Amino acid sequence: MTLLRWILMLLCYYFPYLAFSQVEKTPPSKMEQFWDRFEFNWDVGAYYQAAATTNKEISQHPFTKRVRNLLLLYNSKQEVVSDNPLMHGTMYLGMHGKADIAPGYSVSIGLIGEHRGYSYGMYNTENIVVFPQLKGSMNDTVTVFNQDFRLSANLGYLLNVRVGAGLTYYNVDAQGFEVAFGWRHLQYQYIQYTDFALGYGLNEEEPRFHWLSLVDLSVNDHWTLEVGLGTRILQRFLTPDGEKQYAYMSYFKLQQAQKNWEIYGQIGYRPFDEPYPLFAFPGQEDIFGDFSPEWTDQSAFVFGASWEQLFGPVKWKNQLEFRYYGKTFNKDQISRLVVFRDQDNPNEYQNTVGDNLYPIRSYDRPFSQWAVFTEFRDRNVFGLTSVTEIDWNVFKNFYLNAVFDLNYLEVEQEGSKFFPFYTAAAAVRLADDLEIAFTFTNKAMNLDLHYHTYYLLDAPWYGYRIRKRLPADW
Repeated sequence: MTLLRWILMLLCYYFPYLAFSQVEKTPPSKMEQFWDRFEFNWDVGAYYQAAATTNKEISQHPFTKRVRNLLLLYNSKQEVVSDNPLMHGTMYLGMHGKADIAPGYSVSIGLIGEHRGYSYGMYNTENIVVFPQLKGSMNDTVTVFNQDFRLSANLGYLLNVRVGAGLTYYNVDAQGFEVAFGWRHLQYQYIQYTDFALGYGLNEEEPRFHWLSLVDLSVNDHWTLEVGLGTRILQRFLTPDGEKQYAYMSYFKLQQAQKNWEIYGQIGYRPFDEPYPLFAFPGQEDIFGDFSPEWTDQSAFVFGASWEQLFGPVKWKNQLEFRYYGKTFNKDQISRLVVFRDQDNPNEYQNTVGDNLYPIRSYDRPFSQWAVFTEFRDRNVFGLTSVTEIDWNVFKNFYLNAVFDLNYLEVEQEGSKFFPFYTAAAAVRLADDLEIAFTFTNKAMNLDLHYHTYYLLDAPWYGYRIRKRLPADW
């Protein structure tokens, strides 16, 4: 009987497989070859938050609270969280396409639509926005005299940029271009972004960077090293004489790709020799008068590490950073021309789009960014940041997820403040990384400032999120 089963298996599986394997496969048609050049992807987010108690108070650093009281039209008292899309239920949907023009050359286009508050009405045009994203990319090699030269570039809308090791531009989006030329381990890179003073509250007209780096240096079988020297060209927005200033920088990145480990650092120096008056609140003039900067005031640095670990069903992602910005390095880097509410409307309710937009998906970014430190005008600032994400696959498609975004700021003459943001979620993950989650958080959108940031809630809020993220290589 056993022999008969084996014979039947051969007849039913092996011989048909053998026959079909010998058939010559039909080459793809021209139409199939054409469509193979295209890729499509999508991302979505739907969020809602509500106060778990009657407490809607927020926590601020004393310095920024006083400045905001003087300058803000909305939420000037800085005592309770202001109206924002997540309090009313909000969603966005992004549709993205990528076309390969030739090997190594591609064009990407995305169209994102947002409904910024269900409570505001189904078709409320003041809170429904649609915006495009366009990007061209190249990654090619040219051989000259038997030597390979690398060419790469990104042009257009650039998501979540990180310049160098992230001393200045990091955790933000940009428009502009990045071009790199490489030969063996040597690489030159030029970066130019469009006006951040009108798009993101950093007082730079068109920031430009020149980098000369050594890349992909082998340390051992597991680790590689990248080091670079560079210059940042600064032109403050609307300066009458178009005066340019320079900052000099160096960075390193020590990476282990197999485990997504990275140790990195960057230092910067911005010469500023002329004495100038420091910003002072009334009654502080005797503390802050005319000022001649020391080298420590003109310097900045970041040192950090990021890594991932897997403990059975638990994935653990970590990033730890120590930052310092001297008062002169950050001098005049703040721009309050960027507004996320309609300034002609005195009400904050149903007012979530101004001359600029705070995209819904930016809510998922970490708190730390350069604009946080530039708010402390004419003060030296230390920062310690720890971002940890714990993702536990409890059972099949059920996950428990927690993100702890902890930030400690020490400000010269103004004391310290701890910002312990957290978000806990119980989630069901469906196909294609789409998740539906119940959330518990102390982090709220802040539409009252000049950059994408958050309010720290005194008491946690509960809510839900439906989310699918766009892959990093898009």
